[in-house]
Amino acid sequence: PPRSTLFPYTTLFRSKTQIFSVSQPIEPSLPEKYSPYTSDTAVIMEVMSKFTSRLQNNDLRRKYMESMPRRVSQRGLPAGGNVPFGYVRGANSKLPPTINPETSPLVVEAKDRLLKGQSTVQIAEWLATTGHAPKSGKWYPQTVKSILTNPFYAGILRWGVTRSQLDPRSGQTKKNRAISPDKYIMGKGVHVALWDNYTYQAILSEFRNRGHSFKGRATQRLTGLLT
Repeated sequence: PPRSTLFPYTTLFRSKTQIFSVSQPIEPSLPEKYSPYTSDTAVIMEVMSKFTSRLQNNDLRRKYMESMPRRVSQRGLPAGGNVPFGYVRGANSKLPPTINPETSPLVVEAKDRLLKGQSTVQIAEWLATTGHAPKSGKWYPQTVKSILTNPFYAGILRWGVTRSQLDPRSGQTKKNRAISPDKYIMGKGVHVALWDNYTYQAILSEFRNRGHSFKGRATQRLTGLLT
């Protein structure tokens, strides 16, 4: 197994389980002695494995942080493996995503409905009847907003919108979404866009002009006569 499998070495011993590696042999201990420190070899191998694994993880992280910005800004390809709703992944990592003929019309229709005055709640309810679900599995108003405000559909790539950070209080890794836009890595994508930048700015302006309790533009006969 890879060296990283030796990380839970101590925990597994507490569960009366032992892991052995052909390349990193650890002397077996008797079943009644469930302690990772039954020999000097076990102690040395555990420490060495943790140290080596940490070096490898840091090296992978460094390469990721160096290559992903270049992929976005120079090659015009999305950084992550996931692609937005309405697209399918390219045949390989060197090719841009392609338009999904089944779901991309839904994105365009959702954009048209938004600019015509429908709320994200109304659009989410309509999308739920189409038979196509987002990655979250269910259509929510925030899901609709996240899709329509994604510059990817206007041919613009960005990287660094969120950052994974370790919470020292809970020990869990959480995503920090409060990243300043001036820290984003931006680039012009080589994929086919669903609309132009003018339409994208109109979408952003529409959301800025709306309140949190927006239910959709009223369509009564006297609506709009007094502002």
